[in-house]
Amino acid sequence: ELPTQSESLPIAPNAISGTVTDQDGSPIGNAEVAAYHPDRGSKMATSDAQGEFTIGELETDKTYRVSAIALHFNEGVVETEPVGSHDIVLVLEPLSNARGSVVDAASDSALTEFEVAYLPVPPDSETDWQSRSTTNTLKWTRVNDAYGTFEIADIVSNKSFAIAARAIGFSSGYAMCGPVAPGQWVEGISI
Repeated sequence: ELPTQSESLPIAPNAISGTVTDQDGSPIGNAEVAAYHPDRGSKMATSDAQGEFTIGELETDKTYRVSAIALHFNEGVVETEPVGSHDIVLVLEPLSNARGSVVDAASDSALTEFEVAYLPVPPDSETDWQSRSTTNTLKWTRVNDAYGTFEIADIVSNKSFAIAARAIGFSSGYAMCGPVAPGQWVEGISI
C-alpha cells in the first residue's frame, strides 16, 4: 500500500529537499527546482501544490547550488547546500514590470501602432543594437494604443535592461533602464 500525501516518507540520505515559497511564505507549486554541481551538472524536480520538492540520487560528498524558478517570479537560489539538507526554503520574489510610451522623435506625438520587446541584456553599443534589431532573436509584442503606451510584465528584477520599439515607417530604437526592485514598476520610459 502506498503512503498518503499526509504521511511522512523517509527521505533518502542522498537527497536534498525543501519548500518553494513567495515572500509571504505561501507555497509555490509547479516551480522548477534544480540542484547543480559544476562537475555533475543539474538534477531537476518540480515542487508540488504545497511547494515541496525532493531531488534524489545526488552524490553525498558534494555540495550543490539549489535554485527554483516559477512563472511570474525571479529565480530563488541557495548556494552550497550539502546533500542530506532537508529543510531548504527557496523564497521567490515577484518579477518587475515596465510602462512607457513610444513617440515620433520629430513631432513628439504618440505612435498608436508599434511593437515593443524586452531586452534582458541591454545593447552595449549602437552596432550591437543594429545587429540585434535585425535578427529574429527578439520577441516583439504588437501594441495598438491611442496614447502610444505599453506595459511589459515579467522583467527580471535588480538588473539593468532595455526596452526596444519599432513601427512601420520609423527607425527602431531602445531605452536603457536601470534595475527595478522585485514586484515594482518602472514608469515613464520613452522610446
